[in-house]
Amino acid sequence: MKNTEIRHRFINFFLNKNHTFVKSCPVVPKNDPSLLFINAGMNQFKDVFLGTGTRDYSCAVNSQICIRVSGKHNDLEDVGHDVSHLTLFEMLGNWSFGDYYKKEAISWAWDLLTTKFNLPKTKLYATVYRTDDESKMLWESLTDINPNHILRYDEKDNFWEMGKTGPCGPSSEIHIDRGPEHCTHKDPNHICFVNGDCERYLELWNLVFIQYNRDSEGTLHDLPNKHVDTGAGFERLCAILQNVPSVYDTDVFKPIIQKIEEISGISYSSDETGTPHRVMADHVRTLIFGIADNVYPSNEGRGYVLRRLLRRALRYANNIGIKEPIIHKLVPTVISTLDGFFESIERQQSVMIDIIKSEEISFLKTLDSGLDLLEKIFSETPNLKSLSGEVTFKLYDTFGFPLDLTKDFCEEKNCSVDEDTFQKLLTEQKNRSRNAQQFTDAPSSSELSSKTSESAETNEQKLKKIERLIADKSLHHAPDQFVAKGGESRLLDTISDKLKMARHHTGTHILHEALRLILGDHVFQAGSLVDTTRLRFDFSHFKSLSTDDLEKIEKLVNDKISENIAIKIESMPIQKAKDIGALALFGEKYGDIVRTVKIGNYSFELCGGTHVVNTKDIEAFKILNESAISAGTRRIDAIAGHENIKIYENNVKEKLKKALSPKIDLLKKLSRQLSLNDTFIEGLIQFENLAIDKLQHREKTVLSKIKELEKQIIKEKNSKLNDSIDEFKNEILLLPNNSNLLIKDIEGSDIKGLKSISDKIMTLKPSLIAVLSSIKNGQVLIRCDKAMTQNLTAPQLLSFLTDITGGKGGGRPDMAQAGGLDSDKLPSALDQLRTHLIKTNL
Repeated sequence: MKNTEIRHRFINFFLNKNHTFVKSCPVVPKNDPSLLFINAGMNQFKDVFLGTGTRDYSCAVNSQICIRVSGKHNDLEDVGHDVSHLTLFEMLGNWSFGDYYKKEAISWAWDLLTTKFNLPKTKLYATVYRTDDESKMLWESLTDINPNHILRYDEKDNFWEMGKTGPCGPSSEIHIDRGPEHCTHKDPNHICFVNGDCERYLELWNLVFIQYNRDSEGTLHDLPNKHVDTGAGFERLCAILQNVPSVYDTDVFKPIIQKIEEISGISYSSDETGTPHRVMADHVRTLIFGIADNVYPSNEGRGYVLRRLLRRALRYANNIGIKEPIIHKLVPTVISTLDGFFESIERQQSVMIDIIKSEEISFLKTLDSGLDLLEKIFSETPNLKSLSGEVTFKLYDTFGFPLDLTKDFCEEKNCSVDEDTFQKLLTEQKNRSRNAQQFTDAPSSSELSSKTSESAETNEQKLKKIERLIADKSLHHAPDQFVAKGGESRLLDTISDKLKMARHHTGTHILHEALRLILGDHVFQAGSLVDTTRLRFDFSHFKSLSTDDLEKIEKLVNDKISENIAIKIESMPIQKAKDIGALALFGEKYGDIVRTVKIGNYSFELCGGTHVVNTKDIEAFKILNESAISAGTRRIDAIAGHENIKIYENNVKEKLKKALSPKIDLLKKLSRQLSLNDTFIEGLIQFENLAIDKLQHREKTVLSKIKELEKQIIKEKNSKLNDSIDEFKNEILLLPNNSNLLIKDIEGSDIKGLKSISDKIMTLKPSLIAVLSSIKNGQVLIRCDKAMTQNLTAPQLLSFLTDITGGKGGGRPDMAQAGGLDSDKLPSALDQLRTHLIKTNL
C-alpha cells in the first residue's frame, strides 16, 4: 500500500465518522512562545484543551507535520545512527472536543487497524494506565483483542500531561509485535517486551483521554468536557503496512535515498555505513517544510536549527566523498513523494532550491578546513578524551561548525566536548558584539521631553477633529485615528493628513500582493509602518531584489493605482474570511469577527486600518530603497502621492547637485593624473550636464553611472599598481619561524582592488602573510598561505585589528576582509599587529 493511500484511508475513515478535515498548521507555532516548532498534532488545538478557544466543529482529523529538534523531544543526535529516529514526521490524528470519548476512540482505532489496514489481531497489544479500569474494560468488551495483550503501565508510559498544571489524562497505546527478528540486541538472554528497549514491539497509535485538570497542588479535578487526542506516526505506520524493516525503507524515504545513491555512486545500507544517506534524506525534508513556512537558515532561533541541519547533512555527505552542493538537488524528489498533499510545498520548489544551494555553497567553503583541523588534532592526540572549548569555539566562529556537528564528530572518536568553556566564549563574543552596536533610530531624551511639554489640545478641539473625520466620505476609517511616530501617539491633525496616511496604508496592501505575484507566494508581511509621508514594508524573502524586480514591482503597483479599483471594506466571521481567501498576517491575533479589505480581484486581506475609497486616490507610488533587516527578511521603503514624490525628488536633486560637482571634479583630476584620453574626460563633462538636467527622474541612473566611473578609475589605478607589485618584495619581513610578512597600505584602492592584486602578491614569497589596507577607506584584506592555516588563520589576524579599530568582517581561513575600520586607529593597529607577529612563534 503506497504512503498516499495510507494517509488517504486514515483521513477518509474519520471523515465518514462525521469528522472535519483540518489542514496541517504551519510548523512555526502561532502565539505559543513555549514551542520552537510544532511537535505534536494537538498543538494547534491547545487553546481548546485549555478552555481559551473554540472551533465550529467538535470532531477533527488531520495529518500534521511535526519537527522535534529541541527540548525533551530532541531526536537530532540519534537521527541517522539508527533506522527509526526522524527530525520531521507526519502525525495522523483524530480529535474530539467534548463529543465522543473512550468508547468510540478505542473501537474505531481497532476497526481501522484490523479491517481497513488488515493488521493481524494476534500481533496487536493495547496498554492502559494502571488505574484506568474503564479503558481496560472497553478493550475487552468492544474488541476481539487477546485479553492477555491488554497491559497496564504507570505515568511514564500511559498518562499524558500538557505541563505541570492544566489538562491531562490517561492514555491507551496500540503496539505491534514485529517478531523476534526485529530485536536489536545480540544477547541471547535478552527478553523483548512492550515498551522495552528493542525494536521488536513498535508503538503504532496513542489514544489520549483528556479528562482532568491538575491544579498547582497536584490535585486532579474532573474537566466539564472530556476530550480525545490521538496520534499515529505516519512513517512508522507506512513501514508496518509496507512490510519493510524501517521508515527509511518505505516509499516516503526510498526515492530520496535512491537519488542520493545516484548522485554519490555509493549504495545504501541499513547499517552504520548508511548513516550519511539517512541524515541527508531526513534533514532535507525538515529544511523543505521549514522554508515553506518562511523559516530561512540564519544564526538565530528557528533559522539556526535549519542551518545546523543543513551543515550536519553536508558533513555526512562529505563522509562519502561528496564535496559539492547536493542537498538542493534532493528537493524535487522529496516534493514528488508528497503527491500534492501539502499544497504550499510544490509552489515554492524553486525558492527552496535557491535558498538551500546558497547555504551549501557558503558552508562548503570552510567545511574541509574545519574537518582537516579536527583530523589533525585527533591524529596528533589519538586518545583524546575531551576537545577543548577553545578549539570548539574556533570551529564555530571561524569555520561555521555548529556545536552539535563538532559533538557528532567527537562522538565517533569516543571523545567529549568542553561545552562549558565553549558557551563562556560564545557569551563573551555576543557581549562584545552587543556593546559595539550603535542605535540611532530612537528619539533622544531631550526630543521626548520637548514633545511631551507641548501644550495639549482641549477635548473639545479633538472632538471637532473626529467629527470632521467621520463626516469625510473619501476614506474607509479605522476604529482609531491615531498614528504612532517617534515615541509618541498623536491624533492626525487634518483630513489631509488622514488621506496621506490612507494612501500609504492601501499602498502596502497593493505592494504586498505585487511582491507575492513577482517574487512568489512564499512572501508574507513581516511588519510595516505607515505615516503621512512614507511607508515601510518588511517581508519574508531570502535574497536582495534585483533592479529589474524592483522596477516590475513599482510598475505593477502604479498600474493598479491607475485602474481606479474600488476598495471594499467588510466585517465577517474570521473563518468565513479565511475560507474565501483573505490573507491573514502570521502571528497576529484576531477576534471572532474581523474586518477585511478587498481591492477588486487583486488583493484581499484582514486589516483594521484606514484606507482610501479607490486606488486612484493613492495617485502614484515610488520605491525608495530595498534592504535586508535580518536573515530571510527584507524591507522596502516607499512613498505615495504626487506631493510626497515631488518633495522627495526635489530634495534628492538638491543633495546630488551638492555632491555631484565635487565628485566629477575629482574624477576629472584622477583621469588626467592617469593620463586617460580626452574622449573619456569629455564624456565626464557631458555626463555632468546630463545628470543635472535629468536628475529629477533619473537619480538611480546618475548614482549608478558615478559608480561605474569610479570603478573605471580604480581599475586603471590597479592596473598600474599591478605593474609595480614586484617592488613590494623588498618590503617583505622574514619572521622568526621562517614565514614571511607583508603589511602594506595601498593608497586610493578599495577592497575589490586589494583582492585583485593579492593573488600576485601571494606569489612573491612562500609561507606569506599579506596584510593589505586602504587606510583612507577603513578597509583591510588579509591573505595567509594555505599551508599555514592549521596554526594561524586570516580571520584571527583580522580580529586582532578590529578589536582595536572597530569595523566588521570575516572570511575563510586563508583570506578575510573587513570594512568600517577607524582610519585614525588603523595605522597604529597595523604596527601592533606587526610587533605581535614578530614576537609570536606561530
